[in-house]
Parts: sequence; C-alpha cells; structure tokens
Amino acid sequence: MKTIIFFNIPSHGHINPTLPLVKRLAKRGHRIIYYCFEEWREQLESLPVEFRAYQNIKYRHGDVQSGNFIHLARRLLEVSDPILQAHLEEVKRDDPDLIIHDSLCPWGKIMAHELKVKAVSSITTFVIGYKLIRKNPSMIFQRLRELFSINYVMFRRYARKLYLKYGIQFSLKEVFRNKEKRNVVYTSHFFQPYAQDLGKEFYFVGPSFENREGKSDFPFNQLNPNQTKILISLGTIMNERTDFYRECFKAFKDQEVQVILSIGNKVDSKSLGEIPENFIVRATVPQLELLKQVSLFISHGGMNSVNESLHEGVPLVLFPQQGEQKIVANRVVELGAGIVLKGKNPTAQQIHQVAMHVLENPDFKKNAEKIEKTLREAGGVERAVEVVEEQLLKR
Repeated sequence: MKTIIFFNIPSHGHINPTLPLVKRLAKRGHRIIYYCFEEWREQLESLPVEFRAYQNIKYRHGDVQSGNFIHLARRLLEVSDPILQAHLEEVKRDDPDLIIHDSLCPWGKIMAHELKVKAVSSITTFVIGYKLIRKNPSMIFQRLRELFSINYVMFRRYARKLYLKYGIQFSLKEVFRNKEKRNVVYTSHFFQPYAQDLGKEFYFVGPSFENREGKSDFPFNQLNPNQTKILISLGTIMNERTDFYRECFKAFKDQEVQVILSIGNKVDSKSLGEIPENFIVRATVPQLELLKQVSLFISHGGMNSVNESLHEGVPLVLFPQQGEQKIVANRVVELGAGIVLKGKNPTAQQIHQVAMHVLENPDFKKNAEKIEKTLREAGGVERAVEVVEEQLLKR
C-alpha cells in the first residue's frame, strides 16, 4: 500500500474530475489523504479517503470564479505559505509516496519539493501557455490593466517571498499549471489548444466522469421521444441569471422543441414567472444522462460541462460568464462544434437564431463527434490511474 496525498481547491470544476481517480486508487489498495476546504468535508468523507481541511485559510469562491487572472494568481500565492506553515510537518509525518496537486495549488508543488516526494499535477482545464493567453484578447487587455494594479504588485511580492523561502519561482504562466514531471490533463490532445507545443510530460487522459445513475429524481418519463431536446445550464456557481432564463422561455416557447433548464439552487423557479409547457425546470439535473438524449447544450462553457457534452457528440451554444470559460468556448468555436452568444445580455431572438442554426447545420454535430472520438480514445480514469501508478513506481 502506498500513501498518496491530494491537494485541491474549493471548486466543483477542479474536484469532480478527481473523484473517480481517487476512488479507483483507493480500490487498488492505496491510502488517499485528500486536503481541501471545510465546505467539502461531507462529500469527500463519503469517499474512501481521509479528508483533511486546510486550517485557518480564508479562500472564497470568487477567487477562482471572478475571471480576474491576476487576482487569482495573487490569491494562490498569498495562501500558499500559510497552508505550508499549517500542514508541512503534518504531511512530513505521513511520509507520502506521492503528492498529487491541482494545477492551481502552488503549495502542493512546494510541499513535494520540500519533502523530496514524487508529484503529479492534476490539470482539469486547458494547459495555460503564453500563446493561449495571446490568442484571447480579453486576457491580454485585462493583463495590461492589471500590470499596473495592486494585484500584480502583490503577486510579485508573494512570488519573491516564496522563492526566497522555498527556492521555487512562479511566473504568471506557471502559477496556473504548477507543472511536474508527470501532469494529468483531463481532455484530449486534439482538444487542447497548442498541444503540439507541450512536452511528453503532459498526459492527456480525457474526461473523468462519475457514474451518477440512480441518484436523481428527474422525471425522465416526461421527456418526449418525438421532439428535439435542448439542455440549458449555466453551471453551479455563476448561475443567478433569471434574465437569461426568461429570454430562453421567450426563445423556445411554442416551438417544436423540448427544453430542460437547470437553474441552480440559488434561483427560485417561481421568480421566473409562468413556465412554458415545453420546458422542464429543475434546480439540478442529471447532466450526463440527459446529454445522451439531447441534440443541443446551451452552456456557460465550463470545462467539465463542455467535456461532458462533447463526450456525447452534442454540439453547443456557449454563454461564458468568465475568462476561463471564454477560452474553452473559443476552442469549441475554433473546432466548429458550437457558437458563442454575443454580448452580456442576449435576447430571445438571438438565442433562438443561434440555437436553430446549430441544430439545422449538420457540420456542428459532425465536428462535435470528431472531438468525441478523441475524448473517448484518450483512456479516461483508467489511463489516469496508469499515469499515477507509473510515477509511483518510478525511481
């Protein structure tokens, strides 16, 4: 039995892809210690892992979800030393054989360096590089603004402190991937932008999904087998867009489609007004199962949601809410598997027009299926386990 310690951040998009991996590793006899924030205790303690909460660290959802990359970089370095001070000796006593850390956990990289322990970086988004940053104009303009901001000044200050104390340098690029000798990337080489520029240390294993069947009370019997079905979801965090949901009602009311709308737990369905007869509205839905039956997914462009959609060959209409989602959405458009809604407040007419264009043009479906093939061939959680265990055995 080997001891593996996992470090992660409090984000569904970064935690969910790792759950099948840690389950499989535990089933293979390894001891898994999983560090995250207190709010994740209940879910992670339901797994065959030893959960440990970071101590005395203030970390907010907005740090990850704001889309302000310089602010996020600053916060990641800011919390690193307090986490190391709180847990380095504790981890040393556990004498781990391997450390797996999320790509946004500089403290995990430093921990492995300090303890001279083999490490793997878990990358649930695209691998961020300078070409990718330059290709997304919003990131460039934001970065130019932020270079003169307090966030950038503080980022440089924290980076210098960590370098002087631990001997590891963090650039703006590196703080978002924390590269190791082996890095598990939960997408395909084909879907990754500029994959040809990345070394062999990046292992593209494809999406890692949990089997969620049997855990939902969704009324599948209400789905009409004779109608085209559309799924709409803006994810789990930035989903309080009642204005957008009402526009979707207007866009598809009385149309020959059936729409499943997931509004999240923060929106009361009564606040949306009268729900059209061809809509099923729920706080949460079994997304993986529904994607096997729908023809179109209107999504915020989160990496997990896009992976799930393309894994089933379902094209997308994308309405990104922050920077990382814009990068993912741009890649979907580049490969011809979807269209991005323009503006911050698309109208019912725009939503309807774009959705119908994707549904009626078979090229979008063909391109989504092309990506699907690469995602399925990447190996999934089984390949991820192989990469981790190969690193465990490596001398």
